Amino acid sequence: MFDDNTKQDQPEGKKEPQKEVEVKLESKAAEVSKPAESSEKGKDSVHTMPMEYYLGDKTVSAVKKSQSKASANVPSMSNTTGKKRPKALVVGIVVVLALMVLGSAYLLYATYFGGEGEEITNNQAPIINDKEDEIQNSEPETQNSDRQSETDKSREEVVVEEKDERLDLTKLNEKDLNEMYALDTDRDGLTDSEEEMIGSDPQLVDTDNDGFNDQQEVVNLYSPVSTAEFGVVRLYDLEFADLYVNEKLAYKIYYPKDWIIDALDEENPVDVMISSNVNEFINIVTYEKKLNESLKDWYLKQNPKARPNEVRSYQTYNDLDAIESPDGFTVFVAKGNDVLAINYSIGLKEKAIYPNMFKIVVNSLEFLTKAELADLILELNPAPLEIPIEEPDDNGPQFLEPETLGEEEVVE
Repeated sequence: MFDDNTKQDQPEGKKEPQKEVEVKLESKAAEVSKPAESSEKGKDSVHTMPMEYYLGDKTVSAVKKSQSKASANVPSMSNTTGKKRPKALVVGIVVVLALMVLGSAYLLYATYFGGEGEEITNNQAPIINDKEDEIQNSEPETQNSDRQSETDKSREEVVVEEKDERLDLTKLNEKDLNEMYALDTDRDGLTDSEEEMIGSDPQLVDTDNDGFNDQQEVVNLYSPVSTAEFGVVRLYDLEFADLYVNEKLAYKIYYPKDWIIDALDEENPVDVMISSNVNEFINIVTYEKKLNESLKDWYLKQNPKARPNEVRSYQTYNDLDAIESPDGFTVFVAKGNDVLAINYSIGLKEKAIYPNMFKIVVNSLEFLTKAELADLILELNPAPLEIPIEEPDDNGPQFLEPETLGEEEVVE
């Protein structure tokens, strides 16, 4: 621009004093330091020429030093503008902050409770457009579940039907039957209640004094009260015994006459129960086994808890092979593939009152042939009496059965 030599060449009348020049320069510098501001009415900003245009380089540097000192004491434009921020900007900032807070809260919730939130989302109602498809897809599952439940129920029913609830062969008493006899005053093996039923003396070991104690005679089906005058008397000849014949399985037994015997199933009288007057029972229940299977092997399969050495094998009075459960309360006798289980039950009592009556039933068991069965049935159920009547013809008297007589036919 212009240097000092050019300034000296100017006319002297146009020269200004040095102080006035400095003041003007300061004012010019102040004006230059202010940023150009647009007018409120939207006018264009005013542009000024640089200081070097008017002054030399040295003068400009001096002015800048004085300007820097003056600007240190002048407050900043940001604090002196005094303009208010627009309300829309403030509202926007608040909204952004609120969204950030809500987003942070959602992230925390999703982090700690994300699993439950997914379950709720999955269980929500389906969209209307897909509802029919989901219902169609769910119907086969429902039908399959219903079929599965019906199958399970049928299996349970089959299991219930196959389960034999007549006797629990796996259940054994904690004590042996021989250790649970009720009061036996003379200690002959018969309880006082049994001696009273039979008629023997509870104070004597051998009531009829024949050399055998009362209990030995009873279990072998002999009378303990017979004397030499009458000879040997069979137990079933006494009044206290009664005979029962099972036509289905062709066997007979003796039992106390005062007791009650009933078939467990009237339509199929194979299994029977004999009831005493003191809530003791003798049950005869039938099972099946393989023809070539031994009785002991069959029993051990039915009761795996039993040890082979605890199962006693013996022969009954009628030479039938039998086995006895470890507790002595059940005896098993086989005929072909049929197994008769004779069980003695005393309920919840701690003492057995009639244990020898149970042994009488076991030892009196006898299988019958068809001819023996027919004869015995005829003996127990004799044919009706035949009544002779006179007929008008000459063929002699004829015999008619009572049920064939009419009301008009009267025997004279």
